[in-house]
Amino acid sequence: RASAQGRQTLGGALPRVAALFLAVLSNPSPLAGSARPRHAHSVPFSLAAMAAAARSAHHASTSETPASVVTKSAVFKLGIHPSAMHDALGGAKELLDGMLMRHHHQLGGVLVSYADARLVGSDARIIHQAGYCDVHVRCTARVFCPKPGRKLLGVVNKVGADFVGMLVMGVFNASVSAADISDEFIHNPIDASPGGCWESAEDNGEHRIAVGDEVVFVVKAVSEHDDVLHLLGSLKEEGTGEATRVARAGYSLPESILSGGSPNGDGERDGVVGG
Repeated sequence: RASAQGRQTLGGALPRVAALFLAVLSNPSPLAGSARPRHAHSVPFSLAAMAAAARSAHHASTSETPASVVTKSAVFKLGIHPSAMHDALGGAKELLDGMLMRHHHQLGGVLVSYADARLVGSDARIIHQAGYCDVHVRCTARVFCPKPGRKLLGVVNKVGADFVGMLVMGVFNASVSAADISDEFIHNPIDASPGGCWESAEDNGEHRIAVGDEVVFVVKAVSEHDDVLHLLGSLKEEGTGEATRVARAGYSLPESILSGGSPNGDGERDGVVGG
């Protein structure tokens, strides 16, 4: 039986001791693996930003679903402290909450939100030399998995002489280097906007990109470090640039470009991760 002190520290320890195992789509049984412990202060996202991203993903699932946010049925194998076994599902949800807004290779993207979590099976095995109990949890996961070539909508949060920085869904960092900005744009350092702005030399600066603007860009590459996603973009393709100008030119915005009829946005039925 856990001591009172052990029970008091359990709430803070649960999100840091998760062992995450996921199965790939082609494998009917969960894969063995482990996730490194995370400390709460190491998560670079605020609760408000996480909630905003979850709301954005939910909105995508109920209206126009961008293909970069997909729905997957996933099975997680989690290590739960024995003192939490009286409410195994509650303990598992605490661990899942600690995995939100992190990139997971087995999922193929960032876990934005989950729903309909339920235990699979009625037994739990104690992990050898660890003292934690393995439980399997099935849930519906919303995963942000942008791919090169896709168009996304970002809000500019930083401008420099050699780049444009943006946030996608209010959370995910994206950047476009000067080499990937259309040749028609030049950087104007004396503009009133922070860091200046990028403006078109072909229309006397009417088409401009500055802090606060919504911008359509093409995903050039996706990088991941320490489970945090970063997008590298391009503004050289047709139909990219400040969103209002893009729409005025007759191009569809990413909500329409990337929408799909199925819940996962790719025109495919949901894959089941695990059996």
